[in-house]
Amino acid sequence: MSVIIGLLFTSGITLIWRAVSGAPHIEIRFPLTWSHPLYRHLVRAGLNHTQRQLFYMVSAGIPALSFTTVYSLTHTWAVALAVALALAPLPWSWLKRKHVRNRTQMIEAWPTIVDLLLSAVRAGVALPEAVLQLANSGPEITRPYFQVFAREYRASGRFSQALSTVQAELLDSTGDQIFEVLRLARELGGNELGNLLRDLSTVMRDDARIRGEIIARQSWTVNAARIAVAAPWIVLVLISTRTDAAAAYSTLTGATILATGGFFCAIAYWLMQRIGTLEDFGGR
Repeated sequence: MSVIIGLLFTSGITLIWRAVSGAPHIEIRFPLTWSHPLYRHLVRAGLNHTQRQLFYMVSAGIPALSFTTVYSLTHTWAVALAVALALAPLPWSWLKRKHVRNRTQMIEAWPTIVDLLLSAVRAGVALPEAVLQLANSGPEITRPYFQVFAREYRASGRFSQALSTVQAELLDSTGDQIFEVLRLARELGGNELGNLLRDLSTVMRDDARIRGEIIARQSWTVNAARIAVAAPWIVLVLISTRTDAAAAYSTLTGATILATGGFFCAIAYWLMQRIGTLEDFGGR
């Protein structure tokens, strides 16, 4: 316990020193070979730059803190390492849940956006102005993206370029479909824009309803599987607080048993995630 208190005290002193001294901001960068897919995943989860930096630090800090905590309780490095590895995916699980939640909100927002565009077009509002209005009247989750459109369009006056900027920020193929319809309507004109937007809204509402029903039916199964995977490791920590059990896991045989159990738990969790994965209706 003294080790944990020392680590927390040192971290607190370091954070206070950085805040008072005005030390330069340290930006965490990753190799370009895999940073782009990770960046896309973080953007889909709705994390801004500061939140992404904090996520990196938490992802590294949870295994280190859990290893230190369990080792101070059990004095067994094999158990501490096993628990640290078991807890390492927690930030990524949280990120995935946040991504799914944001994705669900985005799916539910697109029909509303189409309805607002349809109402504006039928009222005689120019198409660029109708899209500009979404920065204030659209669903809350999409307003920041359309505020980007508003700034870009007012700066350049180019409708297609402003749409491309929003597409790059959204990384959403459902939004791409809407933007392509708007781009074609702006460049080529046509009297069928209203009918097309109405049909598109109907299709997207059906997709959102079906997806919601599937998620509701599978959620209890997925949560039960997660508890089943986590339960052995909770029991392991409790057992390892006993001196004789801790000594058993300190041997090569005990470490091998932990490694084998961890391997099969990881395979089972991966299979559960793969089986429970839904088609991302519009995600890129």
